[in-house]
Amino acid sequence: MDVQKENPTDECSVFEQEFCYYQTLSFNPKSKDDCNTALEFFQLFKKYLPSITQICEFLFSVTSTSVPAENLFSSAGLVQDELRNKIEPTALEMINFIAKNKYI
Repeated sequence: MDVQKENPTDECSVFEQEFCYYQTLSFNPKSKDDCNTALEFFQLFKKYLPSITQICEFLFSVTSTSVPAENLFSSAGLVQDELRNKIEPTALEMINFIAKNKYI
C-alpha cells in the first residue's frame, strides 16, 4: 500500500489534520494489497494517525470481565424495588445512566 502524507492547512488542529488525511485514504478490504480488517488498518497507519488510533482502541476495546454489567444490574435492583415496582423502563434507564455517569 502506498502511503503518502498530504500537508493539510496549518489552521487545522492535529486531530483535524489526521482526520483529513484519514479521509484521503482508500480502504478496500477485498484488495490483496490493502488491510483485511480495521485492526490491520490501524496497526499499519498508527504512526500516521496516532489520535484516531487511540480513539478507536478505546471505543472498540472489549471489557474482559462482566463486573460493569453486574454492577449495573445491582444498582438497577436497588432503584426498582418493591416500593417502586411500577417505574417506567425509560425512567429506570435514565436513573441508572445518571447514577453510573455522575462523575464524568
